[in-house]
Amino acid sequence: MRVVHVRADVEDAYLTDDVVEALAKLYKLRRYWVVRHVLIDSLECDALIYGVMDKAFRTVGVELKRSDLAKLVAQAIKRRHLFHYMYMFIGMYSTDNTIRTLYRYGCLDQVLGEGIGIIVFEEGKPFIAVKSMFNPYPKYRPPRPLNEYVKGVSSSE
Repeated sequence: MRVVHVRADVEDAYLTDDVVEALAKLYKLRRYWVVRHVLIDSLECDALIYGVMDKAFRTVGVELKRSDLAKLVAQAIKRRHLFHYMYMFIGMYSTDNTIRTLYRYGCLDQVLGEGIGIIVFEEGKPFIAVKSMFNPYPKYRPPRPLNEYVKGVSSSE
């Protein structure tokens, strides 16, 4: 599987250090790396966070959108199988507005059923409104050099 850096975008502003640190803390990642706009199996993902948790690698995919919730949901669902955890981050809506809009579009059950997490801004700070479910068999695996760099860690654990 090949990971290719694609490009920078306006949506990158939503993936702040606060968002990355909140996800790293949630999953107890001791060491982590962030790659933005990656192409994995012909699918572009806005961000990939991968790191070490208790001698095992974990991958977190993040799709970012300012306001196009329908497109965000479609992209997150399409990329869900690639990562241990998958999140969608909507920059314009609060938690209540996001949940209501997902319900109104008829896709709240699908998002929750797929185990996709939801991140929103609450009072100017990122807030993990819904935690992603664990996918034990993600298609994406960290690159080999990372496995060699962190001693005592196996990507197969």
